[in-house]
Amino acid sequence: MPHLKSTIPPEGGKDLSLASTVELNDGFRMPRLGLGVWETQPNVCEEAVLASFEVGYRHIDTAASYDNEAEVGSAVRKTTVPRSTLFITTKIWDDDQGYDSTIAAVQDSLKKSGLEYFDLILLHSALPGKESRLESWKALEYCVDKGWIRSIGVSNWAAKHFEELKATSPKIRPAVNQLELHPFLQQRPTVEYCFSNDIVVQAYSPLTRGQLLNNETITRIANSKGVDEAQVLIRWSLQKEDDMTALDALDNGYLTGSWGEGVNPLNAE
Repeated sequence: MPHLKSTIPPEGGKDLSLASTVELNDGFRMPRLGLGVWETQPNVCEEAVLASFEVGYRHIDTAASYDNEAEVGSAVRKTTVPRSTLFITTKIWDDDQGYDSTIAAVQDSLKKSGLEYFDLILLHSALPGKESRLESWKALEYCVDKGWIRSIGVSNWAAKHFEELKATSPKIRPAVNQLELHPFLQQRPTVEYCFSNDIVVQAYSPLTRGQLLNNETITRIANSKGVDEAQVLIRWSLQKEDDMTALDALDNGYLTGSWGEGVNPLNAE
């Protein structure tokens, strides 16, 4: 099943739609809500992406490790929606981090997808270690210079990882940090660091992979607003007001298990 990706703003806003965007620190704009295709099998991925375009989605988030870059690329080529209005993200898997291997991975993703460029490429996590992270970032900068990528960022990085990169005086600053974020896992120190350093925070698994949709507080708020539980969780990601205090109080460090039981990549050395 496709997964939503939502952008966490430092302040709320009521006028939100699938057309809403956020400006990245490199000047490009990214849709605030997107469709992630993790765990979307290749045989249904293209159909899901095409359907998402039809209802107004313009941001698709894939990754080399999802094994469906080809299907996402095929949907981009088949849709009548102009490529210039789409925002396609992919990620460099941990085993491919390192200077030469990152460049090779970018080229492989372009070949598989059939796209001329990606709007955003992220390093999938901080787990490979400091040397690999720094070398991989240099490689992404090279790929931007080559025109293969427009924006570059990271996923599952904590403040200390950004500080290590900052100490090298990189040519390009990270534009995005994608984290597992929902009311039960708010990762506030990292979110606050990103806000302070003009790095857009993007939530993955904002619906807790369906694991906590029946939470009493979520259900109560959903009933009071006349919406479903999933809409409450997405609104928490996109807008911090009204019942947000009650939702914020749910933070208990709950991990959905994306990286294995009890594993949070933000703790990587």
